[in-house]
Amino acid sequence: MRIYEAQEYFEFYRGDKNYFNMIKKKINSINSSILEFNVSDERLDLLYSNCSAVLYIPFIEDFCIIPFEAIVYKTILEIYKAIDRFILNKDKYIKKVNNNRKFVENLKLGWLKFTREIDSKLEETF
Repeated sequence: MRIYEAQEYFEFYRGDKNYFNMIKKKINSINSSILEFNVSDERLDLLYSNCSAVLYIPFIEDFCIIPFEAIVYKTILEIYKAIDRFILNKDKYIKKVNNNRKFVENLKLGWLKFTREIDSKLEETF
């Protein structure tokens, strides 16, 4: 889990710099967790791209953008990776699609065939 936050809010709400340092020490002692403040856009990109979860404390940011920002970032990153993977392997995927299409065509699926098979199974059962 990656966590970032503004030091001033801890100090404002608790009035104690030691409280912030205690929270920071506890969070940083948890495996793979960090507490940061005044995060640049570049650092935020890095944090979002490598995080498993984002801890959001509502009183810190009035517009509730952080949860949406985290979700959208992950979604866009996954879409980009999928498109990139397709472009790199497009010939393989096109061949797979053509093979699947031929397989489905050979099944000769249709409503008439389906209803006949259902009728046949019903007759066998009863």
